[in-house]
Amino acid sequence: MEIGLQSKHVAQAKPQYCSNVCMKVNAKLGGATCFLDKGDHPLFGKEASIIVGADVSHPAPGINKASFASMVGSTDSMPLTVF
Repeated sequence: MEIGLQSKHVAQAKPQYCSNVCMKVNAKLGGATCFLDKGDHPLFGKEASIIVGADVSHPAPGINKASFASMVGSTDSMPLTVF
């Protein structure tokens, strides 16, 4: 199997941009960017749980646009593989 990725925008980009692109490609290919180890919390895997994530995006300084917030939640045992 061969996968072609366009890289002209990444070749001279800042490290943060490259990191964001890599995380998005990884997610679209079915990968996970992080995992929760069962040893991190004593109830993980024993009781019904929900993992919640939230973020706020602000416009660049000087741009008169509203910020927006988003929130997601999952009860899957491997919730961090799909956005």
